[in-house]
Amino acid sequence: MRRVALLLVPLALTLAACGSDDETTTTATTAGGSGDCRYLDLGDVNAATGATLEEVAAGEGGCTFAPPSGAEGPRVALNRIDIAIDPKQYADGAKENCKGERTDVSAGDVGWACVTINPQGIVIKDRTLLQVDVTDAADDAAGVAIAAKLVPAMKP
Repeated sequence: MRRVALLLVPLALTLAACGSDDETTTTATTAGGSGDCRYLDLGDVNAATGATLEEVAAGEGGCTFAPPSGAEGPRVALNRIDIAIDPKQYADGAKENCKGERTDVSAGDVGWACVTINPQGIVIKDRTLLQVDVTDAADDAAGVAIAAKLVPAMKP
């Protein structure tokens, strides 16, 4: 049940932060990852987190990585969103949701990491946005650092 919540919460938060359905569309992610995340490699996730995570879900809509059952550590959820409005306008609006400092990252057309509700990193390439949410990191600063390492590794 916790893994299902891990999948749904970042997606719901992403959609809530994005505005109306006219601006974005998303696709579903299914449970039961098989190492097939097309947007982010498990090795990059483990290197960024300094932990050994498992892919627990993968699909067209994104991927989820978590510690093995019973283990503690950061969790990473990636969501893919197709942007229907101008990507620059979307990025400018999304950056306004950052609380505190934002770390700009060289990736795609634009990339950054910051804290919104959770530490997250975003990369936009053309009209595709990939967002990675980091939960259960030591603190928000550690979560943003993990997200900033993952942004250039994401493949829109």
